[in-house]
Amino acid sequence: LIKISKTTPESEGLSTVIDRMDMVCEEVRSVAHDLIPPSFEESSFTLLTEQFVKKYDRPGKTKVFYELYPQKQLNTMEVKLQLELYRIIQELIVNINKHAKASEINLSLIHHDDYVNLIVEDNGVGFNMEEPVSGIGLKNIKSRVDGLGGKLVIESQLTKGTSIS
Repeated sequence: LIKISKTTPESEGLSTVIDRMDMVCEEVRSVAHDLIPPSFEESSFTLLTEQFVKKYDRPGKTKVFYELYPQKQLNTMEVKLQLELYRIIQELIVNINKHAKASEINLSLIHHDDYVNLIVEDNGVGFNMEEPVSGIGLKNIKSRVDGLGGKLVIESQLTKGTSIS
């Protein structure tokens, strides 16, 4: 026996809530999956980084350009450094995808003799550098960079995008 009922404003509202909850659950599942530490013993750091970045390259929406150079040196860095850089890249790309409304992301990770330089830029909406950052994302990045003894430089202008190195 199937009971057929008429659609009411209340049932339409409930349907909308259920649809939104399904979307939230899917997003949480995706974020949780991304938080699982990658195994740099099973795959190289550069391969795992490329795979992550490519997930955000969406035709017609966001184009991601990246350079990881030289791969041999990046892949032989100590695992702690690889993991921290991977987490920073994750946080930056997810934040851009969530907030920037960018059509292009440029990521450059270059291993020099005595330092590593990561630059991530987007052409999104940017933000006002005069206002304090309230999100946890940039705070996490700053904490990771500080923990590595690095230097964090953030430049952003409204409607012109953001550059983080």
